[in-house]
Amino acid sequence: GLGGTGAANILDDYEEGTFTPILRNSGGEQPNAYGVAVGFYTKIGHLVHITGVVSANGLASASGAVQLGGLPFDSVSTGNNLSSFQISHAVGLNITAGHSLGGFLPANTTFAEVFIYDAAAGVTNLQFSELSADGQLIFACQYRTA
Repeated sequence: GLGGTGAANILDDYEEGTFTPILRNSGGEQPNAYGVAVGFYTKIGHLVHITGVVSANGLASASGAVQLGGLPFDSVSTGNNLSSFQISHAVGLNITAGHSLGGFLPANTTFAEVFIYDAAAGVTNLQFSELSADGQLIFACQYRTA
């Protein structure tokens, strides 16, 4: 492996690959299909960096709060391990102009919570009705895994 002296400094895990991101609610309901669902990851030790794009092609019966999932590794199961989830671009949304999206990846999961910055106190969960039938999200996240 690469690194300095001592076992803690040796790079013993490097991996690159793809994954298929999904949109779902907490009950597992998903859109009819996806126009695009492509994700890429690089894992270095316990740190995972992901990027991707996911676009709904019809919502079927999906309703409620949107989660973005299918991530390649579970986040580490440590208390208060919350990783910022960035949504840099979105189209096909049914939201008020000027509002932005973001989210976080909770501990011990492969599903990020997606939020819209539209409340006086900060955020509310993005709803499938706000995503719309052709809503698309481009995202990135860095998180720790076990």
